[in-house]
Amino acid sequence: MVNVHKLVPKLQTLESRFTDLFPFLTVECILYGELIQKGTATSKEDKYGYAAKGYSAGDLYAFGVGITFDDDLDAEQMLIAKKHLQNQGYVALLEVDQQASLQYLVLLMNPKLRQLLTDVGITNIVEQTPMSLEAAVEKYKEKLIKNQIEGIILVFNNSIYKWKGIEESYPDMFVEQISDLLQVLRFTNPDKLNPIQCFLEVSQAARQASSKKRPENKSRAHLENAFNSAISKWPRLEEELEQSKEPRISVINRYILNIKKEMIRDANKDKKFAAELDSFIKSKLQKYL
Repeated sequence: MVNVHKLVPKLQTLESRFTDLFPFLTVECILYGELIQKGTATSKEDKYGYAAKGYSAGDLYAFGVGITFDDDLDAEQMLIAKKHLQNQGYVALLEVDQQASLQYLVLLMNPKLRQLLTDVGITNIVEQTPMSLEAAVEKYKEKLIKNQIEGIILVFNNSIYKWKGIEESYPDMFVEQISDLLQVLRFTNPDKLNPIQCFLEVSQAARQASSKKRPENKSRAHLENAFNSAISKWPRLEEELEQSKEPRISVINRYILNIKKEMIRDANKDKKFAAELDSFIKSKLQKYL
């Protein structure tokens, strides 16, 4: 985590730059990024060639910024703040955390944000290539089907989506939604069929790869994929245990709860997944229990 700690003063500089845009408010920034952990680019398999691309364990690659205000702004004021950022050239979304009753702004990566991050010394930034949706799906479809890349992120003016390859679990619900959309577009916008057709082809390739596995292996693979996705979003448990002054069991239980919450998002209404979730997590973390 040493490299992440080095970002703190740069994050403070970033906050001061946004404070210039909101001089009468107290601004707090959150840097969204992918923390490269051991196993991502250091495993023997490294099927996507992350090490060769220069990704090193301990580095954080930024893909967005979150902004909150210490001041208690109402919904209308937050919309004004969002519009102000958009007028400055940022891609800004207004989000609400229902549990915490907190409104905050999310800035998606675009040339304006990339330049600002670079100016304050944050240079590990995800690659981004401006192109149309049609061009993107044409460029990456075969790479996803051949499992040459893990996935891509699609960023639009007011939304962001992840398009994963054949390692991803594509449940019936997802494939049916894509198929239904394709049927609708045949009548309403036949000239827009190609991107959806590409989405369908990748989902079908993923399902075909999954069908070659025995039922118990399919369920295990679903859990494994969700677990690997979840742990990539949190510091390693070893690091948590080394750095925390809390009782060991408290750190472990909090970590398990966080991993479980993340994995549930990938359940896709799979009852078998949900039934095996607790025991699977415990089996993966057995050496700490």
